[in-house]
Amino acid sequence: LFPYTTLFRSTLWGYLGQIQMLFLTSHEYTHLVHQHSARREPTGMWTELVPQTSCGSIDSQVEELDADGYATYLVLTFLFRSERRQRALIQLGQENMPTTDCDDLILSCFFLALMAFFRTLWPESITLPLDQLTHPPVPVRIDYVIQVAKMWCGQFGIVEQSWFTSPHLQDLFHAAASEVDKTNSQGWDTQITLLSSADGDQYRNLLFEKCNKKRRRE
Repeated sequence: LFPYTTLFRSTLWGYLGQIQMLFLTSHEYTHLVHQHSARREPTGMWTELVPQTSCGSIDSQVEELDADGYATYLVLTFLFRSERRQRALIQLGQENMPTTDCDDLILSCFFLALMAFFRTLWPESITLPLDQLTHPPVPVRIDYVIQVAKMWCGQFGIVEQSWFTSPHLQDLFHAAASEVDKTNSQGWDTQITLLSSADGDQYRNLLFEKCNKKRRRE
């Protein structure tokens, strides 16, 4: 996926770590500025980093997807439409690349960072009914981030829309999965099976419909 050298690999991981922190911070920031009910108490902060041990609802999951979506907009805007774009290209030693290749590189880094982050979150199994989770299952969150990123890129003319239907995203997912703890790999298959069922399909449609309505109101 990338022209790896030891130096480039070290620099790349630093850049990916920055993207992960930007996304997580923007996610929590969204909970505050959108006045999500689940984030009004300080004890509710940073629950991305702990297992789901309490019951939630569809509404709490909608807030989580809303935070993911707005964080995606914020981070992509910062990475592509601020001085951070050129600084990142210099940092990665790619400042002389053609513009379209630069766009592909930055977007690939964004998704590689997020895939690696989400890859660390999914459990081996889902122990609560889907509508009682506090956070949507990881495959649902990844799917929603892809949808929002596709809209953002279409709005600002970043990469062709076909980028999102190419094997590229699957390659990035496999690259992320290969670099982190493999002990929960079975959890992914379990969640995909559950979400592919009739109940899972109905749940996903309801969740996305509610989230899209919320986004249009804000």
